Amino acid sequence: MLGGIVFLAILETVQAQYTGWQHSGSLYLLTTPEGANLPATASVLSGHSANKAIVLTWDTVGQGEISGHIFNPHDRAGKSTTSVTKSGSGTWTLSGTNSYTGPTRVAGGVLACAASDVLGSGLLDISSGAKLQLNYAGTRKIAALTLNGGAAQAAGTYGSTASPATHKNDTCFSGPGTVTVAP
Repeated sequence: MLGGIVFLAILETVQAQYTGWQHSGSLYLLTTPEGANLPATASVLSGHSANKAIVLTWDTVGQGEISGHIFNPHDRAGKSTTSVTKSGSGTWTLSGTNSYTGPTRVAGGVLACAASDVLGSGLLDISSGAKLQLNYAGTRKIAALTLNGGAAQAAGTYGSTASPATHKNDTCFSGPGTVTVAP
């Protein structure tokens, strides 16, 4: 891929190593109506050189899961990042241990986190009508938080009313976990 886009439709299980050698680009993981009730599992690695974007799209009643490790391009430490965007009306679950530091954007539907270490540590942006489901005990430290296209939120812990968060918001969050915006 030379600075382009890769679309990968998932009906069952797929393992993808996303490298995009020396070029930026995007990997779109999406489903079709035929896979609506079939759990899709993908293992995604983000490998070399330039910034990478992984876009998770599910426009049906089903759900998908990323169980692999999502990380920044390993040969450009501190220079390139990987970002994750959840779009569409369905649900994607992150369940692998992830170390990417680029932004996480929840633009539509639900992005579910099975553990605190599955969410990236960069900016977290949750759009109006989208939700971050924090299915874990504890917290994930993030660089910054924006809600509904607004300004950056103050430092502190954020989560649903089912969590011990200082800032409770059931419109943008669900589950017992929290995210902590660093000061």
